[in-house]
Amino acid sequence: HRKADTQKNRKRQTKMTKGDGSKSQICKGCNKEFPSKNALFRHLRESAETCLSNPEDYARFIQYVVNSEQNMEKIAVLYGYIPSRDYLQRDVDEKTEWSGVSGGEDAASMVVEAIRSVAWKGATSPPPSSSVSSKDTKINRSYGHKSKGTDIVAQDAHTGAITEVLTCRAPPLLLSNIEKDADKSQRDELRAKNKKVEQTWVDEVNAQLQLDTKGEGGRGVVKVFGRVTISNKRFNAELDVTHRRVEYLIPADFLFLPSSSASNEQIKLERQKFFDSLVSFQPGSNPFLDRIAYEQLKNNEENGNIDIALVAPTKPSPEALTYLYKIKKLMKKFTTQIVEVDATDESAMMEKRFHDEKRKKQRGKPPRKRKTEDEKMKKDDSKEQDGTNNEKGNDRMETKRPRKEGDEESLRQRKDDNNITNNALKKKEKPKKIKTHVLKRKRFHNFTSTVMAHEFLAYRRLDRFFHRATVRFDENDAADKEEELPEESNNAFHSERPFLALTLTGDLFLNGQARRVIALFLAICRGCIDEDILDCVFDEEYTNLVPIVPLPSFGMYAEGSTYMSWEGKIKAILSPRKADLYDRGFNDEDTIRSVEHFQHDVFREVASAWCREGEDNVTGRLVSEQKWTEEVLQPWAVKAKEQLQDYRKWKEAKRLVSDSNTETEMVAETLAPSLESVDTSVPHLFQKVLKYLREADSSGLWPTTTPKRQLVMVSTKEEDATGTQNDNNCSDTIVSPKINTSLSAAHMRAKSNKEIRSSAYAFVEGQGGASGSFSIGAMPKKQSEQPKGNTLFPELMKAAFELEIALCPEREPSSTIAVNR
Repeated sequence: HRKADTQKNRKRQTKMTKGDGSKSQICKGCNKEFPSKNALFRHLRESAETCLSNPEDYARFIQYVVNSEQNMEKIAVLYGYIPSRDYLQRDVDEKTEWSGVSGGEDAASMVVEAIRSVAWKGATSPPPSSSVSSKDTKINRSYGHKSKGTDIVAQDAHTGAITEVLTCRAPPLLLSNIEKDADKSQRDELRAKNKKVEQTWVDEVNAQLQLDTKGEGGRGVVKVFGRVTISNKRFNAELDVTHRRVEYLIPADFLFLPSSSASNEQIKLERQKFFDSLVSFQPGSNPFLDRIAYEQLKNNEENGNIDIALVAPTKPSPEALTYLYKIKKLMKKFTTQIVEVDATDESAMMEKRFHDEKRKKQRGKPPRKRKTEDEKMKKDDSKEQDGTNNEKGNDRMETKRPRKEGDEESLRQRKDDNNITNNALKKKEKPKKIKTHVLKRKRFHNFTSTVMAHEFLAYRRLDRFFHRATVRFDENDAADKEEELPEESNNAFHSERPFLALTLTGDLFLNGQARRVIALFLAICRGCIDEDILDCVFDEEYTNLVPIVPLPSFGMYAEGSTYMSWEGKIKAILSPRKADLYDRGFNDEDTIRSVEHFQHDVFREVASAWCREGEDNVTGRLVSEQKWTEEVLQPWAVKAKEQLQDYRKWKEAKRLVSDSNTETEMVAETLAPSLESVDTSVPHLFQKVLKYLREADSSGLWPTTTPKRQLVMVSTKEEDATGTQNDNNCSDTIVSPKINTSLSAAHMRAKSNKEIRSSAYAFVEGQGGASGSFSIGAMPKKQSEQPKGNTLFPELMKAAFELEIALCPEREPSSTIAVNR
């Protein structure tokens, strides 16, 4: 049947053309003659609707020619989305399901389905969704996590995006070919024609998306801004992002601190005065350039060249500028900074060298071969040998002439003087210090609930944290929506309340990281916690967890992403910005204007979510801000102050220990937190295991690490700088350099060690790392020797397995558990 349909289709196509036995083909619609069928098909791609007036012919042309598998191309689509108000205004749990757009994955699926519906528009029998190839439905997007294979970096649930890029396969558009020989006017005309075709496609996709999101109430918004063909099939919209930008819109109520002794009426006046001090400015505006433009327009107005009313840009007061500068300095403390690498730190220099060689390999450059000490010594010897040969050559030249008595002695004396002078100059020359820098990442495990401190993904890069805009809204912004705000929120949604857009820029964001960063920033600004809490949460040597509470999810959205390294490869601009480097991409004025309008819609929806509960009529405070501050932030601050006090004690004890010659056991007791510091909210089983671990540690029965287990354990403890050797009642102190070890340095020493493999994992009993590692449980095979830890610490064994079952009830229990000190 399929072969018969193909033959019928070929006959139908031959009916559309008139053949006279030659290679030339004639279009039946416009009677134009073409040299080949390919030329005819190119003509039909541009004028199919006019030449193929028969709907059945047009549908088959779309089905068998335009939408054929071999014509499918990879495209990048720029789009944005706003979750439905069920998710925005309720701040529901992740498992709760409402109608409408729920988040990024849902919006991306809707875009791909809308593209498919537009592509098969007019076809008599579009293929069902179940029969579509998996290649056509595969989605890669800027804020996805499928390619990384972990939900640790998943986008926060129920959050929107101003712009995002996704890649998928789609049929090509019927665009005109721009010949190289065409003049400028023809090229501009064809570009305008192609742009019109692309804009028509964008309008059709958006019309289909509006049908999908149409319904009672706000079911969310999904909008497409443009598309660009990706010629390089290796491009991945998720993995190839250079920078991601996430943003959080907060009401200015969060930053206002009333006087403690002020009355309600005074607080309301102080609040409004604080609001008025915050000058509004839109994203991307430059106050300095705005002032210059205003002066130029003012001069033109005085000369009578323009007839428009000018509004001078408002400059913040000195007090407001001082306040904004303070919060800018505070924002900088959250970001990662470039630091100078200590040349004496062996592990840091080794990791820096690995990074440089990796970068050179990615750029296609062969890594520079480093010379060993033996090769350097050979080179120096050869130089000295060359120098002596030259001197011998000079001697031979001098022997040609007759020498007087005493010439040989004077020549020898002159050589000795030169050697003394050269040696003195070498001693005076100081070795040049090679300065190398590195971007030091920070450990953000306290800013997410999905990653632990030791995991690689916990070390993240936060490039910028800045205040991008201050916006205000009025009643008209609330009234032009499909569904008006509740009556109690109308008094909060007015032009006198400013909203601040705080932006974070980084390479990758953990789930919940951005909301917790903004929450900690607000806690410090409000005085709920001291500023040195930043040292506590980012200190890599401090083992205690200090989790940060997150802000509500409805205030967060993705602002955009950049692909700087790939724009040059595909010759296209992949982010909406003004750039004339390439003709292709999302840099045209229509796209940028559409993105700006949609950005205002995102701001408005988020602001309305904050205002849904209205404001306090007495103090003028926003109810939603007041609830989160009093019910979430302040209780957390009480506990965080206690944790910060513990950190200060730990830091002071660490300093005292480093300045004294205290024994290692006393150091461990000083730095270990007390049992009373354990959080009462921690499950009882965890406290039970901790209790038995500390009893085992203090009992003196903790076993040493077996030789086989040493091979899989790495010590990161600094080795002792001195050692004592006794020989014939004489004690000699052997001084060895301190080695600042890290995991990478220890592994490299282990790989390079060929003689005694276990020596790479040097450890001192009771000092952490590989010290005292043993197992508890039951070995799988009956003939295997059972762990001795079962008889030494039976209570610990029982409590450890009870804790594992409580943590992972749906997983089969482990056979053994490794216990490390």
